[in-house]
Amino acid sequence: MKKAAAILAALCCMTLAGCAGPVTLSGGGHDIGRFELIQTIGVDLNEDRTVTVSASSPAGGEEGAAPLALKCVSGTVVGALKQLHNYSAKDRLFYDHTQNYVLGEAAARENLQGYLDFIRRDMNMRLDIALFIAKGGTAEQIVAHAGGADSEVSAILNSMQKNLSLLTDGYVFSCGEVAANLAERSCSLVSAVRFTPSDNAVSEDAEAAVLQAGYGILKDGVLIGYVDEELTAGVNLLLGKAMEADILELPDGQGGRLAVWITLDSSEFLPVYRDGSLVSVDARVKLSASIDMVDSGVNVHDPAVLQGLEEDVSRTLSQKAEGVINLSQDMKLDFLGIEKSVQLDAPLKFAKLGEAWTNLFPTVPFYVTVETTIARTNDMRVPAEVVEEGVHAQG
Repeated sequence: MKKAAAILAALCCMTLAGCAGPVTLSGGGHDIGRFELIQTIGVDLNEDRTVTVSASSPAGGEEGAAPLALKCVSGTVVGALKQLHNYSAKDRLFYDHTQNYVLGEAAARENLQGYLDFIRRDMNMRLDIALFIAKGGTAEQIVAHAGGADSEVSAILNSMQKNLSLLTDGYVFSCGEVAANLAERSCSLVSAVRFTPSDNAVSEDAEAAVLQAGYGILKDGVLIGYVDEELTAGVNLLLGKAMEADILELPDGQGGRLAVWITLDSSEFLPVYRDGSLVSVDARVKLSASIDMVDSGVNVHDPAVLQGLEEDVSRTLSQKAEGVINLSQDMKLDFLGIEKSVQLDAPLKFAKLGEAWTNLFPTVPFYVTVETTIARTNDMRVPAEVVEEGVHAQG
């Protein structure tokens, strides 16, 4: 009994002693305030085959530090990251909390797979890090110059991901997702962003913006092209991603425009077989929508008007989805991963096909059907007005 009590007392002392010291991170017992928490890394390929690595850390911390942006040129990404330690006032650069990985277009076109393998192999990096391509530019532009004096790119890219359904109709793939797609089918999509001066800039030092710029198309580990921005909604429809609150503007037929909020209910690929052969694939999409009546006199309570608007939404988005499929077939590249959906729908029939999917895909007919239901009009029949307390205007 005395022995057990002594052990318990010793454990209590150890616990209390552990709480008395400063908060530390693993690997040396350093004070967390002496670590630079890197959230965004950018990689560019230079003409002399060296790489420029940029790293960014947000403002804050125990000392209220300003945002930090570092860069270094070296022969490899790992070598550059090691040298970056020399340019920080902190004891150590800490990469375990890295959230964004940006590749310049030149690096992505030359060897995206190699720069992605760095994330896969490095023990300090996570596979759920968001991957971006700097369309038409460099990662250094985005990492070192976006955000202005009081912010930095990590806040912009993190916000882009968290508020994706409100800010854009795109989807951000993680490094792990892209790596898995390349391993499974040798191709993938990746989110593209572009660096641009802010449209609201009023001075030379005003912050620059980072905007979603469609999708990069990867084949055999390199960037080969893009899905342009006007077709990104078609990608999202077919992938079943990032369509929780997309906005589509349509003419109302009276010189004005209607803003229609779109929600993706379902998306599926259904193969059609005949005599053991795959004769076509149906892409079926169901949407819900609501109308924000802005500067329009259209009577949205008229069933015929609503039906016409539903048809307009369906037709517009069908064209975007068809455009994506046509691009994919023209490139002979199933970057949407349609094969898996077709295979899972009827595994036995798919297994008995006498021809490989890579040969079938470019020529098999696709038929896209988008069905839209306007569930709400959000229309006030009586304009809001000042009323007596306790009395509410009728809408």
